[in-house]
Amino acid sequence: MTTKTSSAVPSTSSEWARYEPRLFADLGTLTERQWQLKFYGIHHDMTGDKVALIDPAVLQSGRTRVCDVLAEAESVGAHHNVG
Repeated sequence: MTTKTSSAVPSTSSEWARYEPRLFADLGTLTERQWQLKFYGIHHDMTGDKVALIDPAVLQSGRTRVCDVLAEAESVGAHHNVG
């Protein structure tokens, strides 16, 4: 018989970072087949520019990945084409 031990330590509120305001921006929408999706960005640096919140290459990579996941969702069904 083997005994399983957990290395997880329960978190306490004293370990959590205190609330800090974040820069938040609408990154546009994506219409893919019958899907309608809204993209948002959030960043810890409040001095940044909302336009430059996320590198365009990273955003494009995310959009590509989302399209792949949407194809998987379509094969499962039971959705309303919103996200």
